[in-house]
Formats: sequence, C-alpha cells, structure tokens
Amino acid sequence: NCIIIDYNKEFNYQGSFLISNNICTNNGGRGIHVFHSSNVLAINNTLYKNLTHPEIQDGELTALESNNIVFRNNLVWSIDGKRDIHQWRSTGVVAENNYIVGDKRDGVGGNNPLIANPQLRNPNVNPSANDFRPNAGSPLIGAGSPKDAPSRDMRGVARSNTPTIGALES
Repeated sequence: NCIIIDYNKEFNYQGSFLISNNICTNNGGRGIHVFHSSNVLAINNTLYKNLTHPEIQDGELTALESNNIVFRNNLVWSIDGKRDIHQWRSTGVVAENNYIVGDKRDGVGGNNPLIANPQLRNPNVNPSANDFRPNAGSPLIGAGSPKDAPSRDMRGVARSNTPTIGALES
C-alpha cells in the first residue's frame, strides 16, 4: 500500500485525517487504504496502476469497516481487471469528482466519471520517466470541486477555484 490510515476507531480519536497532493504508483497493494477508521479526507491525489500483487483485489481507493470517509478530486487509474474505488462494511462514504480510468467499476456511487484518456504528459510506473501533469485540453483541468481542495498542488503551484483533478495542476 502507498498510504494507509489504520485502526484509528480503536482509540476514539475525534480529529480527522487529510490525505492530499500525493502520487501513488506501482505498489503491490492499494493506492490509499482506509481500514477501521473514521473522519478521513482523501483529496486531489493521483493513483496510478497500484494493486500489482495478484492476491489484492480491493481497489485503488478503499474504505473497509470505516465511517465518514471522503474521496474527492482524485485521479484513479486502475490496472485492467482491478477495482477503482471500493468500500466494504463502511458508512458515510462520499466519492465524488474522482476521474476513473480502468475497466472494473465497484458501484460506490457519486459523481465519478469514467474516462478513457486523462491526457497526462507521461504517465509511467518508472519514477525517473513519469510526468503526471495534465496536458492542455485534458478533461482533468478545471473539473475538480473546490470543497476541501488544497490551495496548492504537490509542487506548490496555486490551484484555482475550479481545481484540476489529481495531485498536479497543469
């Protein structure tokens, strides 16, 4: 797994967790995994072809036995045959304005358009070769919700009132 929030319900933690402006790629496990936890916001992340281990099937974004989870403005690019966003025995999961690339939907609901090509500069699992910034004309640009969106992307570039989906502005 790239990012895990795990078992915070055991200690009755009342705060919240913010996961934003991350790029997760080529992990054996999930991109962002929330397990037995509450009050997590995963916003403006790029998840690219994780779940490389054949036994892990959950999804790039997962909420398992959790509550009050928000997945928003994430680019979720799954390996073919793997799920995009998955929840199991969770309540209060909001999944909206996530752009999905892949062939296996999980029915989480919300406004999560399926797109064939997000038009990134050079998506790649090789860290020395990848460039996850959207090209001009990408459907990701200006498609995000401003709600809870970070004011800057992971490089420090300012986001507009209609942010780009994913971790990087163009």
